[in-house]
Amino acid sequence: MALEARIELESAGGKKREMRLEDFFLLPTTDVHRENDLKPGEVLTSILLPPASPMARSIHLKQAEKDSFDWPIADVAVRLELRQSGVCEKASIILGAAAPVPHRAREAEAAVIGQRVSEQMAKAAGRAALAGAAPLTKNAYKLPIFETLVRRAILAVAGRA
Repeated sequence: MALEARIELESAGGKKREMRLEDFFLLPTTDVHRENDLKPGEVLTSILLPPASPMARSIHLKQAEKDSFDWPIADVAVRLELRQSGVCEKASIILGAAAPVPHRAREAEAAVIGQRVSEQMAKAAGRAALAGAAPLTKNAYKLPIFETLVRRAILAVAGRA
């Protein structure tokens, strides 16, 4: 999602359709019985990535209880397009293990666009990533982890970690 991927789906009858990866995942409020927009008889055949901008940098950070292949406590994917001055022109900030589907942190993206990457800006983006967060009773501990991962990822992408 952070790389603006599109996916191609194909039905058993050969009919193809394409969609943004971001639109593929379904929240339980949309359909409690499905996690994605895969129709009966369809398979995902391609993941399509747009050409990368020479100004784009990205990173994925994952926090887990230990080095394992199990589910992460939290993970963050950040893609920034930075001018040579260090000002962010475009941003994608995605939180994993925060919701039933990958969550696009639009408030955090808005907090970085047009700003020069700095510790202060990265901290503000980390706080903004939690806008509207409604943790369950036993997972509120994740909030400071997400805030920290967003801050670290932004600084790492800009070469300031």
